[in-house]
Order: sequence, then C-alpha cells, then structure tokens
Amino acid sequence: MIRVMGLVAVLLSVRVAAAQPVDFTSLRLHGSSVIYVTDRAGDTFKGKVTRLTPSQLEIYDGKSLRLFGVNSVTRVRGNDSLKNGMLIGGSIGVAAGVVGHGFTDCQFDPHCARGSRRLMFGPLGLAAWVAIGAVVDAVVPGPRQIWP
Repeated sequence: MIRVMGLVAVLLSVRVAAAQPVDFTSLRLHGSSVIYVTDRAGDTFKGKVTRLTPSQLEIYDGKSLRLFGVNSVTRVRGNDSLKNGMLIGGSIGVAAGVVGHGFTDCQFDPHCARGSRRLMFGPLGLAAWVAIGAVVDAVVPGPRQIWP
C-alpha cells in the first residue's frame, strides 16, 4: 500500500513539460512597439523589432542591433496598448447607460426632457468610462508576455 501511495505521489508531482515553440511565427506584435526579450541566461533586452523571421528576431535597443535565435529566447514581453482598456471601459459605459436609463426619474413624467438628457449624458458617460478604462489600463504594471 505504501508503494502505491508513493508511486501516486511521484506521478502527481511530475510536471508535464510545455512544448517550446519552434519558431517566432506566433509572436504577436503591434506596430513598432517596444518589446523585452529574455534570453536563456536570464538577461533581458529592450528594443524595437527591426527584423522578424521564423527562426530569428532582431531588435534595436537605441545603440545597436541585437539578433536572437529562436533557441536562445525564453520569453518575449510587450507593452500593452490602452485600446483594450478603452474598449472595456466603453463597454461598461454602454451597459451602465442602458441599465441606468431604466432608473431615471423621467420614466413616467411626460414633461421630462428625456431625449435631450440622453443626447447629453449618453456620450458624456461613454467618454467618461472610456477615459476610466484607459487610466486603469495605464496603471496596470509592466509589460505582458507575448511569446511563447
């Protein structure tokens, strides 16, 4: 029984090795954004991509060009654009506007200027939530992993 429990413990503790990508084709780049390349030695290099092939990645760090082979890179990180934060904030703004419209004090008042309020507060609320989303996205620390 002890042997079986020991075998089960060993099998449960073994990690399955994740397959390393064989090329840079899955690298997701956004324009001329700055990326951070970490090599097998653990050193990180910051720069803009100048050339990308399936087997090589070349960046310019402001002083010189650095060429990395696919087997020498362990991780590539990139800065996050504010666009996704703005889209999330805008989605919240639209949802809040739709839900909030049902709770206005103009719901049953025929003399209320409902249309003008919608025209004024709808776009203003949307713009405010888009700005909030951009600020929250800007505050989120650090670059995000984009490869592998």
